[in-house]
Amino acid sequence: MSNFDVSLYLSEDKKVIIYRPRFNLLTKSAVATILLFQINYWWVWKKKQPFYKYKGPPKSSIGLYKVGDSWCEELGVTRSEFDRALEKISVKVKKRDWERGCLPLDKYVWYWTDMQRVTWYALNESFFSRKVMELYVKQEAD
Repeated sequence: MSNFDVSLYLSEDKKVIIYRPRFNLLTKSAVATILLFQINYWWVWKKKQPFYKYKGPPKSSIGLYKVGDSWCEELGVTRSEFDRALEKISVKVKKRDWERGCLPLDKYVWYWTDMQRVTWYALNESFFSRKVMELYVKQEAD
């Protein structure tokens, strides 16, 4: 037997993804909850600016794509699982709507695809914050 400490190795894993089951009350899906919190992570990491991410690995080499960096690879989900989750928490908009600030306010995430077929994501911070507060205040009151 080796002295390799599996528990220590797993506890130091830097690729841990946040999952808050309580949020399933809002998203109606574990995968949608995980996706929402990953979008929040990337939103903060990218200094609260729209960020691009591929759904899955592209069939051909694309300049912006890095191996392992797509949503499906990052989350360990299929394309159809990703699509269903995204549908529950987001709305597709046009880039000009984002630029003008003419956006639907009742979704957690806005996304659009540019002319180069790159998809950009932005968190609706006010809706996200309001729903987090409602969920936690409601749960604490129960």
